[in-house]
Amino acid sequence: MSRISLDRALLALVAAVALFTPAFLLAQDSKPPGTDKTPKTRALEAGAKALQRNSPLGPMDIYLVGFHPMKERPEQQMEAHHYCRQVNQDFAQCVLFDGNGGDANLNGIEYIISEALFETLPPQERRFWHPHNAEILSGQLVAPGLPAVAETALMKSKMNSYGKTWHLWSTGAPGQPGDTLPLGPAMLAWSFNRDFEAKPGLIERRDQRLRVDTAQKRRVRAELQALARPQSGVDDLRAAFPHSRPIAGVVDRKDETHAPKAAQ
Repeated sequence: MSRISLDRALLALVAAVALFTPAFLLAQDSKPPGTDKTPKTRALEAGAKALQRNSPLGPMDIYLVGFHPMKERPEQQMEAHHYCRQVNQDFAQCVLFDGNGGDANLNGIEYIISEALFETLPPQERRFWHPHNAEILSGQLVAPGLPAVAETALMKSKMNSYGKTWHLWSTGAPGQPGDTLPLGPAMLAWSFNRDFEAKPGLIERRDQRLRVDTAQKRRVRAELQALARPQSGVDDLRAAFPHSRPIAGVVDRKDETHAPKAAQ
């Protein structure tokens, strides 16, 4: 089998297995106020489920979990559960939740584009798009339930890509109270691009709950460093995290001529 055919087969497996990903529930800190559903409302829901089957949510069968700091408030950080549809090879769209259980809150959206599409954006637009290489190479971005070979193939397909993410509801995190309703303007989210930017315990709690090992994934994905190219936006939050350290293979475009050394 050719390398291209193998990659296509693995990505097909990603989509198939994602449909059967087990649920590892995350308790929600924020519940919207309101009365319980009436029997009439529940009956209408059941009827809609049975009769209205043509839904754009159906193809959103790729499940990813990562972390987002808010670009204007980097200390505000959250775990983000992505349910995505790969529209074509260069463009994906995701709905974001604060968990993966039936009571999870919808709190954002993300669009993912390839490096090729990013290059078509005007300079003033690029400041809204965060880079993905650090999320991948650090092991922070995971696809729960997928076999390691399929997950690595999925991450390989996202190398050098960018995301535009808006969070509409701050539903809380450990040590960070949430709002009971979506309040205020949408918040532009960013990515962690250096070690020690995430709050202590944020990644560890996710790993324990979802039964994943970020450190092990980082070691496995070291082979993807050869694919990494300098990205825009890597250093945008650097001043907010003065004690952070570089991640091997992750370089800001401004620094590509003198890439920093980093520990594996």
